[in-house]
Parts: sequence; C-alpha cells; structure tokens
Amino acid sequence: EKLLIQMESQIRIGMKVVSVHNFCPVPPGVLRENADADLFLLSSPYKDEREEAVKHTLRTIELAADLEVPVVVLHLGYVDIKDESKRLFDLYEWGEREFEAFGKLVTELRGKRERKQQRYQDAVLFSLDKLNRRAMDLDILLGLENRPRYHQIPDFYELELFFAEF
Repeated sequence: EKLLIQMESQIRIGMKVVSVHNFCPVPPGVLRENADADLFLLSSPYKDEREEAVKHTLRTIELAADLEVPVVVLHLGYVDIKDESKRLFDLYEWGEREFEAFGKLVTELRGKRERKQQRYQDAVLFSLDKLNRRAMDLDILLGLENRPRYHQIPDFYELELFFAEF
C-alpha cells in the first residue's frame, strides 16, 4: 500500500497504467513477500474463503476505477489436486524420446483434474458473476490470466466455458 500511495500522484498526473493484478494493494495484514495470486481463491468451494477473495478483488476493481486503470487481471485459483507438473516438465525436457510417456501422463493428469474440477469451476463462475457485475458498473475489464500448471484455472478447455458465460 505504501508503494501504491507513492505511485498514485504519478498515475494521477499522467503515468499510463494499463492493468493491475489482483490483489492490489496487498490486503492489510499480509506481508508483501507472502502475497501471491493465490492468497485468496476465487475457486474455493468454501463460501467464507471465496467471499474473502471476492471482497479483496472488489477492492482491486474499485482501485482500478478510481485510478482510471482499464483492466484488472485475475488469477482464478486452482483445482485442489496434487501438482505433478514437475513430472511433465521433466518428460518434456527429454523431448521426442519420451513423447509417448508424456502423452500418457497428460491424459492421466487431465483425468484426475476432470474428476474434481466441477466444484471449483462452479465456485469461479459464482465469483466471476459478482465481480463482473461490479466491473461492468465501473467500466473495468476483467482479464483472466492463463496459468502454466494443469491444476490451475483457467486451463485451455475452461476458457470457452468462461467466455460463453460472460
């Protein structure tokens, strides 16, 4: 928040800011080094946790509107499964020699994700519904950051779902 206060005067006199990432500023009581995009999960199936994420995201949207920043970039959370991305990365490094093993692992991990993803997708849709309404009221665009790990939301297949809904 201190850094934001220092920058605010520059933003107001013309420094161009094209987007802010959620959560901005870092929520009170959270050390900057502990603040990451998954601090509060818009994908949480637990109402209290999800509402906390929505509350802090609304604060970011309102800050963006106040500073005339047109876009807020959201990290939506993840499906709560074991992250085995390192296995994928290792096989990818091996290249063509492990192409078949890589394909099998992708299929296995997609299956694990698909079996558990519905409740997390529903939570994201619920969160986005509230956030999108407020963002539209304030003329703010919401961007969904694509994430590099298969358990994170959105994956390639979920983008169609979210775009169709909003």
